[in-house]
Amino acid sequence: MKRFYILIALFCFALSAQAQFGVGGGGPTTTGRISGTIIDSLTKKPMDYASVGLYRSGGKSPITGVVTDEKGNFKLDNIKPGVYKLAISFIGYPTKYIDQVTTTPSKPDAKLGQVLLAPSSHALKEVSVVGQAALIENKIDKIVYNAEKDLTAAGGNATDVLQKVPLVAVDLNGNVSIRGDQNVRVLINGKPSGATSASLSDVLKTIPADQIKSIEVVTSPSAKYDAEGSAGILNIITKQKNVSGISGSISGGVGTRQNNGNANINYNHNRFSLSANAGGNATWPQTSLTSSDQNFNYSDPTKHYEQTSTGTSRVKRHGVIGSVSAGYDFNAYNNLRTSIRLNQGGFDPHSLSTTNQTYYFDHTKDQSYTSDGRGHNSFGGFDWNIDYTHKFKKKVMNWTCLHNGAIAKLLPIILTCIRRCLIPLKTILMVKTTSILYKPTILYL
Repeated sequence: MKRFYILIALFCFALSAQAQFGVGGGGPTTTGRISGTIIDSLTKKPMDYASVGLYRSGGKSPITGVVTDEKGNFKLDNIKPGVYKLAISFIGYPTKYIDQVTTTPSKPDAKLGQVLLAPSSHALKEVSVVGQAALIENKIDKIVYNAEKDLTAAGGNATDVLQKVPLVAVDLNGNVSIRGDQNVRVLINGKPSGATSASLSDVLKTIPADQIKSIEVVTSPSAKYDAEGSAGILNIITKQKNVSGISGSISGGVGTRQNNGNANINYNHNRFSLSANAGGNATWPQTSLTSSDQNFNYSDPTKHYEQTSTGTSRVKRHGVIGSVSAGYDFNAYNNLRTSIRLNQGGFDPHSLSTTNQTYYFDHTKDQSYTSDGRGHNSFGGFDWNIDYTHKFKKKVMNWTCLHNGAIAKLLPIILTCIRRCLIPLKTILMVKTTSILYKPTILYL
């Protein structure tokens, strides 16, 4: 019986030892390593500083993690046998998951080799960047007033627009001055106009504000301008459409002071452009009232008398202006432009006055007379010009030939311009005759 109890005690001891050390005997738990290299799928170059996280397969909490070295290699050490999941992430790349990475006591190390990571591919929406020029721009050599940006300028004429331009003043008679000096040179699209030399104030009133794009005030003209206008130069830039195809617009206005209208049509196809513009204005009759009362005293009392005068004057103004221009670009360096501009306007004054003379002591000498005066003043003309421009490839300067004259003289002038364009760039000439204005324009880059 005693032997039986000893045998049972030995059997229980053996079971306890087996449960404590497990199958295969005792010793420490086996750990391994998971390693690999992260490669960009497009450039095939290793990716450094990519994050590698280790999870239990099906788990959501990371166990450990590392970042790749400069060669894209990563190593996860002290990994116990099991089934794991790797999460690989990098900025600009979607996270890549590798599941079912298995390590066992017999194979504790898992070498994944090269792991390709593809960048994100998202189609970005179109981004439109829209910039608008300021109403007034201060540049190195001029001040630019963008009239098309001023909604309050619509419906008037060029005189109304000039009243809003900095440094420019317009008096009641329409005379224009820059900083108090009326010796002003006025250009239209950078070219002189014969109409402005005759009656500037009246011509400006015939140009609708809807035709004006901007006005440039050049207070210190460079060599590219004529030596005229000590106060400065006013360059009126008209609107020009560069949209391919046919486009046009019609505008007008009616008011208590004046009425105006404007219409334009533009055609652009490839390198050819054609545009036509017509506009005009008419003022309501402007009435002025005058009255005077005078007393004349002499040594002889019988000659004393009183003279009273009353009168009215009315003025009606009207004007129309139209232009047609065409251009052709032979290539990126040579172009030909021509335009014709016509203007017609006038004003009709009408004055009526009544004068009464009353003698104090002898009413038989009383008299009365009426004066009725009517007038008609008109102005008009046209300007035709054609210019050829050649741009040098080095963008140091360009040459422009401007011609005002007979068509028969056109071909020799163009040939002269082309020949002079071959002059070395260091030579700067300025030649002006009655029919050709030939100037170099230097562009500082």
